Amino acid sequence: MSLKLILVLFFGLMGVIILSNWPPFSAGSLSFAIDGYKINVDLGFFSFLMIMVFILFHLFLNLINLFLNTFQFRIIRLKEKASYNLSLGLIYKGLGDLKRAERLFINKATHSELPEAHFIAAAEVAHQRNDNLSRDNYIEKAFGLSASKKLPIAIIKKLEWMVEEGKLDLAVQILSTLPLKIKKQKKMLVLQKVLYEKTGDFDKILNMLPDLKRLDEFNNNYLKQLELSCAINVLVSGCFTDIASLRKKWLSFSKDIRQKPPIIAVYAKSLLKNDASSEAEKILKRCLDDSMDIQLLEIYGSIPSEKPKRMLRAIQYWTTKYGESLELEMAAAQQCIFATMWGKAKNHLLKVVENSPTPVALKLMADVEERLGNHGVSLVRRRQGLELAAKEKR
Repeated sequence: MSLKLILVLFFGLMGVIILSNWPPFSAGSLSFAIDGYKINVDLGFFSFLMIMVFILFHLFLNLINLFLNTFQFRIIRLKEKASYNLSLGLIYKGLGDLKRAERLFINKATHSELPEAHFIAAAEVAHQRNDNLSRDNYIEKAFGLSASKKLPIAIIKKLEWMVEEGKLDLAVQILSTLPLKIKKQKKMLVLQKVLYEKTGDFDKILNMLPDLKRLDEFNNNYLKQLELSCAINVLVSGCFTDIASLRKKWLSFSKDIRQKPPIIAVYAKSLLKNDASSEAEKILKRCLDDSMDIQLLEIYGSIPSEKPKRMLRAIQYWTTKYGESLELEMAAAQQCIFATMWGKAKNHLLKVVENSPTPVALKLMADVEERLGNHGVSLVRRRQGLELAAKEKR
């Protein structure tokens, strides 16, 4: 019994004795009968009754406090045990005793402050043991006990293992059911990028770029290269039924990307496939007027234009601006062939064949010689082209 209670009892009893003998309080009393017995009650009795009620109430509060302390102590002990099991399990995992580590991870796991960490650790061990059934069971438990409502770690691990095992369609299906807030989280964005790269869904990666730019994992140069690569893949793998859909997709890319020669080359080829050679010619000419690019020049030279002489004038302008080169000679030769200017085509091709012969240049030379009536020379050039092509394949 505490000193506080003893003092209350002492002064309470003293008060009862003094007040019961003091004339103003001892004058009156209350009488009532129960089963023929007459009972007189004065102020002293009421004071004593109040003291007893106080004592009982105080004892009741102490009992409740004792019960709560005992319960809280047990909870603390269970949390400490769970934390100890997790630490010990990590040690055994490092030592290679995976089964014992797994048992320690799940022992008292539900009493931990972060139970999902225990079940995820157990799932990782089960994954190492190739026990996919136990692994998936632990992951489901971890998801149900997740303390992080914004981003359950269990979802991350589950999707990571699906990607690792090649279950891409199932991973995409699960991803589609997640709330937008979870998809926008940092780790989920990185995982989505990897998943869409493997599934070839480059459009979705392009849509994710504004969110990826907020992450520290990727620098600006990498993201620009990623955007360029995805845009090229979209054009290459896309099935565009008409020129309008192709233009719409092209304009959906950023202006900075649309100025890169690699994607301009892909777009120009797509335009040529859709019989939009004049548009491809304009785009290529505009780019080549600004700077020389060999890949774009090769495509430009191969365009069967209705006005090859106009294209020849452009090639002559580039020769003046950038200087003579075999690539310009090759492009000029192709346009001379489209214009049926066989003599000029031969002159351009001779410069290419004499300095750096290629199978394509030799084949074109053979065709030109055939047109000029030099059948013997044509056969020689054709044989040289075939021999060079066979040599390059070795």
